[in-house]
Amino acid sequence: MDTEWKAIIPTLLSGKADMIIAAPSATPVRALSIDFPATTAYYDVSVLVHKDGPVQSLDDVSKPGVKISVMEGSTQH
Repeated sequence: MDTEWKAIIPTLLSGKADMIIAAPSATPVRALSIDFPATTAYYDVSVLVHKDGPVQSLDDVSKPGVKISVMEGSTQH
């Protein structure tokens, strides 16, 4: 079933789904209501920038006016 990211865990807890196949990170708050298996995979977090944009290094991120987009509900948020 298609589910919005913010509804993934509530869908599991309500019984509408029996399993989540996604990449929700284990956090202390999430661990209070759902079980996380042992780590089965590791993945890198990517930072994407426009090749001609104002961010060309991590130091550039703290400059005034730099806008950052993250997925709401992710551990990077």
